[in-house]
Amino acid sequence: MKRSFTGMVLVLLSTKVSYAQYVEYTTRFEVTEINASSPAANTAKSFAAAARMGHVAWVGTPPPAEDSLIQSCVMHTGQSPWPGSCNPYGMVHALYEGQSGSWAEQIFLDSQQQAAFDSQVSHLIGTLKSPNVLPIYGHGDHWVINYSIWKDMDGKVVEFDFYDGGPGGTRDGTNTGYFNGPMMVAPEVWKSVYYKVVTTIPNTDPYYNKYVNLYEPPGGIEPPVARSDYRRSPSPLQTGTRVTLPLVRDLARKSLFDAGLTRHQKEWAILNDSTPMLPFEVFGAYPDGSDWDYYLVPFLNRRHEIVALAMLERETLRFQMATVLERPLPFRGYSHDQARQLAQSSVRSDETLGQGILTWDPVATSEHAYSPLAPYYEFDVYRAGQRIGSTLVHIYSGGVNKLASGQTSRRMR
Repeated sequence: MKRSFTGMVLVLLSTKVSYAQYVEYTTRFEVTEINASSPAANTAKSFAAAARMGHVAWVGTPPPAEDSLIQSCVMHTGQSPWPGSCNPYGMVHALYEGQSGSWAEQIFLDSQQQAAFDSQVSHLIGTLKSPNVLPIYGHGDHWVINYSIWKDMDGKVVEFDFYDGGPGGTRDGTNTGYFNGPMMVAPEVWKSVYYKVVTTIPNTDPYYNKYVNLYEPPGGIEPPVARSDYRRSPSPLQTGTRVTLPLVRDLARKSLFDAGLTRHQKEWAILNDSTPMLPFEVFGAYPDGSDWDYYLVPFLNRRHEIVALAMLERETLRFQMATVLERPLPFRGYSHDQARQLAQSSVRSDETLGQGILTWDPVATSEHAYSPLAPYYEFDVYRAGQRIGSTLVHIYSGGVNKLASGQTSRRMR
């Protein structure tokens, strides 16, 4: 949920805020989104922004300035291959010097995924009420704050909420987009897409291939970690129902309702007052290369602008992720046929296009691999029967680009 300052005073929250059959576990103080200055790619700016939000969430006072926090982090880090020469160790000490509390770093091996997630949950659901400041996509220059976790009445985790520290509309050093606004994510997507081991630093660095998380244990005392159970959202489909695009559109709001998103009162009011459109069927890839098939449903206001986006699992229409945009955006939404026509205009007379798919792959490193909320059409290009490359068409803008070898989505290989 979007949060706000009351003057310069932050309101201390209760540990638990109940909405119907769900319970929110959130931070000690309310926090608004803080975004890094631009450009932030290959720098420590998004790290600093996420850490500054962590300061607000824990201390409840205005945070240290971006520049001073980074300078302090660099001083404590020493020589380092991390973006901006600022690593987690340095940021912990920079936060301490900035009177942000007794922050600590947690590191888990790639084989300790469950422990990494359970620890993150424990920071918020226990007596700590500590935010989690962590990198997403495994990128060292892309940090977020996880400020809220939701559980159902059976005690199962159903949602992670986070703010991206990067400046929205720009990309990190691996061409994945920074995103503004509150992100509401199902546990399986948080695990499989966002909270990953760090991979964009040299493999000689001690943080390489590790789960990293910064949090605030009072007095430096680490609390016990409780095993957490995670629940998938229910499917709005009746047994045996054949899924069609109109049906996905018609059930989109029900899917979000069944997932309990009415608990986000402000965001739900916008969703409820908007109109879901025919979905886009996306044949994407998870970071590990496995298939990720989902429907992307735009919600439009009365001016035919996008106000929200929802992602639903293709086979079951279960909720996977949603966001309400900070500002409505114009909606064009190119169909597969329209995208193919645009792609065709870019090829030579002796070249032909393959069928193509709507896809998203976080490791393709295309400049358009911005977010799973912004997939793209990709078409193979052939000459004399031989594949010579591929062409990309952006789903929202219709922009056409050639893809270099290695940028091709794994679903096309």
